[in-house]
Amino acid sequence: MRLKVYRYLFALLIFTGAQSIPTMALATILVVGHQNPDTDAIASAIAAAHLKTALGSPAQARAQGKPNAETRFVLKRFGFDAPLIQHHYAGHDVILVDHSDEQLAPEDINKARIVGIYDHHKLGGIRSKEPLEIVTKPWGSTATVLQEIFVQKNIPIPPPLAGLMLSAILSDTRTFVSPTTTPQDRLAARVLADIAGIDDMNALGQQMLQAYNEEMQQLDEATLVGLDMKIFNMGSFKIGVTQIETLDASMLTPRWPLLQKEILKFQKTQNLDGVVMAITDLQRGGSTLFAVGPQAGRIQKALKLDDPDAGTWKPDLFSRKRQLIPALELAFSE
Repeated sequence: MRLKVYRYLFALLIFTGAQSIPTMALATILVVGHQNPDTDAIASAIAAAHLKTALGSPAQARAQGKPNAETRFVLKRFGFDAPLIQHHYAGHDVILVDHSDEQLAPEDINKARIVGIYDHHKLGGIRSKEPLEIVTKPWGSTATVLQEIFVQKNIPIPPPLAGLMLSAILSDTRTFVSPTTTPQDRLAARVLADIAGIDDMNALGQQMLQAYNEEMQQLDEATLVGLDMKIFNMGSFKIGVTQIETLDASMLTPRWPLLQKEILKFQKTQNLDGVVMAITDLQRGGSTLFAVGPQAGRIQKALKLDDPDAGTWKPDLFSRKRQLIPALELAFSE
């Protein structure tokens, strides 16, 4: 009976053309993405909460930080409020989306009851006390994984949510330019675009990146470095990897020395063994890499950097997940 009521509410939502999904009052599951959330982390939390609620397990989306400019753009574009920011999850039932690395999860995640993981990265160090649902695929976006689950479970996706999920795929694949893009991402994007009534995915992807880049010019160097910083345990070492994506990286060229100072400061204050910074230029088609810290030499060798201080241009390098992390993990496991 409860499931029928939920489906009726969702059908009513679509019929009335409402641009937001009602929040269930008695949510028992909290769905949260990784630290420094990007569009996929936020959108997938909202989508997974909607999915679980439709299946009879009320859930609400949460976030570990404020959405960036790109994410705010798509939230507004499709009529969603940003999830509430919550840092402590002890005692709650939790679903993790877009990560399974303990370093990226809430600090007290080991005191929560993890009931599910939806992800598209490598398996991290998260442990659970009980059996749980894990769905992870080697695709370009967690939103792609969730779109397939919606289909499998025969749960309709409201047009606003389809637009948000489409945005997550476009963000993580950089509108299918990234090497992380798979045929499944392209298929899911087409399905979601049809539901959302989006005729031009390329235009949406450009608008998203433009929103991100416009804000980037107003941010200080410390904020830029921390905007998409992720810290990984690699063997006995801790390595930070941050990526700054731009339409045209030349706008940041005068700021490179200050950005380098900030990654060095971050490395020291966080007591990391090394930090890699990738400044990605989507128009030119690649990334400039910098490395600092006690293990900069090993990073240089692993990533084949000519000059980790002055920056090394790497054509066709777009993906931290697929092109940087595996090489670093191999180097630091030896």
